[in-house]
Amino acid sequence: MFEFLLCAIGGAAIYAVYFALEYGRKWWVKRERLNTIHQNTSEYLKFQDEIVYVNYKGYELPMKRSEKTAIWDNLTADGKKKALSSWKSHLNNNK
Repeated sequence: MFEFLLCAIGGAAIYAVYFALEYGRKWWVKRERLNTIHQNTSEYLKFQDEIVYVNYKGYELPMKRSEKTAIWDNLTADGKKKALSSWKSHLNNNK
């Protein structure tokens, strides 16, 4: 009877150690994966928030990289003229 109880306790202890190590390994892998995703996303957002200058009819229009790719590159010629007009009025108001 004593040997059976000792084997049961030993088996439970071995299983508990195995479970703790496996859970810790999975937690560590998940944490590393989340840290990598967070770092890559942060770098991408910093890249998209950089200020770039678009040369349009002799004027350097500043805008975020994300605005350039999402808005400026899809504007028609009329839309670009309106943007330039707005930029000129902004320059005149700040003088």
